[in-house]
Amino acid sequence: VLGSVKTTEVLNPVTMSFTPGPSLGTARNGAPAVARRGRREALVMGGWADKRTEILDLVNWVSVPGPDMIERRHGAVAVPLDESGRVIVIGGFNLTAAGGYLNSTEIYDPETKSFSQGPSMSVRRNCPTAVRLDDRRILVIGGTGEGRQCHASTEILDIESMQFSEGPTMGTPRCGAAAVKLADEQRVLVIGGIG
Repeated sequence: VLGSVKTTEVLNPVTMSFTPGPSLGTARNGAPAVARRGRREALVMGGWADKRTEILDLVNWVSVPGPDMIERRHGAVAVPLDESGRVIVIGGFNLTAAGGYLNSTEIYDPETKSFSQGPSMSVRRNCPTAVRLDDRRILVIGGTGEGRQCHASTEILDIESMQFSEGPTMGTPRCGAAAVKLADEQRVLVIGGIG
């Protein structure tokens, strides 16, 4: 039987083996997580019909409840915004929202330990991917919207103005893809997904 799980695993790159990590407080799937820069913890957010978050303490191997997000989000993506530890949570799906698919974002502030409403994208995106282009821009890629149509479109978030603008269009619509910034620090490789 398939279902959400509470477990985590940690890869040891020396032995190339996995060992059990700290248990989550809540079973989750479709929940983004972000390792906090300069801290030995990870913020885990949402999941299927869930707006709760938790913080995994990677020193003591425990999970503690975090602040609730504003909306339930499944299939969202999260990206660190800056060195202060702020995180932006982008898109996803909310069973209780009109239409379900989200174009909204939320920003986690570690100082106030709370979420605030972020800028809205022009397109609703469930299961997008995102990557930082540089210190001031984040590229949001693909995802699914109304009618379960995968997007070939992208949007670029300007971190200073906190506004989205239209980005380049991919040759293939993609939902649930992966994206990595290549070693040359200029190009982005978008991998797989559902088209």
